[in-house]
Amino acid sequence: MKDFLAMFLLWFVVCYLVAAFGSSNIWALLCLSAVVLSVFSGAFLSQSKKMEELEERIRHLEEPKE
Repeated sequence: MKDFLAMFLLWFVVCYLVAAFGSSNIWALLCLSAVVLSVFSGAFLSQSKKMEELEERIRHLEEPKE
């Protein structure tokens, strides 16, 4: 959850800078786009963590047993 909130705040600021005056309801546009981008970023971050854990498990299994 902490990673999601960090991603959300990052994308919130980025979206604010990009869409500063492009919509009549900028806050709704800003929140919606930040949530969508945070979900996608969080999914990729989660997959990256899972891949690192899997690589570590594979390294552990490949070690010669004594």
